[in-house]
Amino acid sequence: MKTLPERLPDDVIESFRDLAGNDEDVRWARGDFIATIVDEAMEELRHTPDEKPRVARWVIRELARETGGERDDLSRCYLMADFYPPDVRSKYIPPLTFHKLRACRSAGEQWQKYADLATDDLSITCEALWAMVSRNGDEQPRWLYWLGRAQNYAERLANDETAPLAVREAARDFLEIISI
Repeated sequence: MKTLPERLPDDVIESFRDLAGNDEDVRWARGDFIATIVDEAMEELRHTPDEKPRVARWVIRELARETGGERDDLSRCYLMADFYPPDVRSKYIPPLTFHKLRACRSAGEQWQKYADLATDDLSITCEALWAMVSRNGDEQPRWLYWLGRAQNYAERLANDETAPLAVREAARDFLEIISI
């Protein structure tokens, strides 16, 4: 395993500092910047492709340490820019946001199916997109989600010995009604 330098060059760190902010364009610019630095480090240090994740972690760690950025956020920006090259992004941005594309990315090889779906129906929220991906495209009716939450609370209340008896009984009645 090849060693990495002690730190990133000062000009790289200063250039990254110029990318301040948290809006969509800055996230993509940061991700592209990190991807470029990773690729340059891979080439300069003659690392093999399987070492790319390690080099990326090092670049992100150094940028976070030197600029005060959050590692998780920088990692997210890099992974998104690496996953969605600029030519692919141009097809989906706008109308999709960084966060909606992040939800689509979580679908792996099926990301485009969800990106197209979200592009066709701009009313889909990030939350709904994440839920659809987690259920392999099966859209759960919103009322069913809320019923599940109500059931969870009712179960807690029904078993809470500190709750008044009337509250526990009402929770048990509710659980009985929805189990029909």
